Amino acid sequence: MKKLLFILPFFALVAICSCNKQKPETHENAILCDTLHVDTADSAYEVGPYEAYMDSLFATSDEYQYPWEGFDDFKDIRQKKFVNYIYYADSYEVYFGLLNEYYPVKFSNNPTEYDRYLASLKQIDQLLDFPGDEAGTYGMYLYDDYGQQHDEWCIQKFTDLSRISNFYSVEVDSAWNTYCRAMLTVVDSVLLERPACLGTISYMEKYGFIDNHKEAQKNALLDELYGKERMEYHATISDEMISKAFQEVRSHLREHEYKEYQEDLWDCFVPLATRTSTINEDERTWNAFIEARNKKAKTLRGKQRKAYNNATNNLKRNKLWLLKNEYHYYAICEASFNDMLLSQECSDEELQAYNFQKAYKAVYGDYDMFY
Repeated sequence: MKKLLFILPFFALVAICSCNKQKPETHENAILCDTLHVDTADSAYEVGPYEAYMDSLFATSDEYQYPWEGFDDFKDIRQKKFVNYIYYADSYEVYFGLLNEYYPVKFSNNPTEYDRYLASLKQIDQLLDFPGDEAGTYGMYLYDDYGQQHDEWCIQKFTDLSRISNFYSVEVDSAWNTYCRAMLTVVDSVLLERPACLGTISYMEKYGFIDNHKEAQKNALLDELYGKERMEYHATISDEMISKAFQEVRSHLREHEYKEYQEDLWDCFVPLATRTSTINEDERTWNAFIEARNKKAKTLRGKQRKAYNNATNNLKRNKLWLLKNEYHYYAICEASFNDMLLSQECSDEELQAYNFQKAYKAVYGDYDMFY
């Protein structure tokens, strides 16, 4: 991603050159257009600069293809065109520029950057609004895939703004990436290598992990930059709470080790020592990440420090929620099991009180489906 040299509004667009193609000039007020998207199957419409830019790329290079050519449940030709064009967006300027052209949003007052972010959620919903239930699972896959892409472009944009606003830290960014890699091994060894969920698909497990952690990273950036507008405040989550939750997960793994031998299931499982080591690494990298954030917080003052510490607390809340569910959020299970898991939208009181083992026994009794 090209590094920005000066501050731009969230959806502002810069003139840059790529592949000898001239990208559109800046149009700050594109999102303020009066014209909303209408059915264009049989009507002409004005081609915007970003659509024209992508038209030129598709017309002159074999590199650009329609990845969703086999998906026929679009409302009109223009929707199909923009879904494919956004797939190939090479910067967040182009990405959000295309969204603005496909579904302009009008604001009654001068919008803040956070207002523009909220508008972008509406825009991506409109882009992926397929007629009726005809889209089926293919349409749901598109929605999930593009939702994650939307988070990625938001993270890149907000990270640039974070650098400008003095929130960014190379040490924190590195610690986060190390932690995410450690969490992937948890999905592999603690969830996927046991006969849980009766035929779990590993891709869906990892997709759930990636989606959750990208959302957590994006939300942390939003809390730092726009905390006053977001109003995402929760009860304080202490390091001791998270440490206790880690201990409970390890304890439950040990409790079930003997049963694995008894039922001659050991070959189906990653050894207990490996699973425990994996969780220990998860805890170590998590603590290093929080330590890096605490160190960064000490360099901030006043409202900036308050916003940054609130973002850290919300990250801790997400981690505690995951541990309270004993990582089962990433499992694709039967409905009764998913229903007993703690919801991510739970209250602070529900988060504190939830006990996975008690909830499991209330539904399944002594039947041990997952260990």
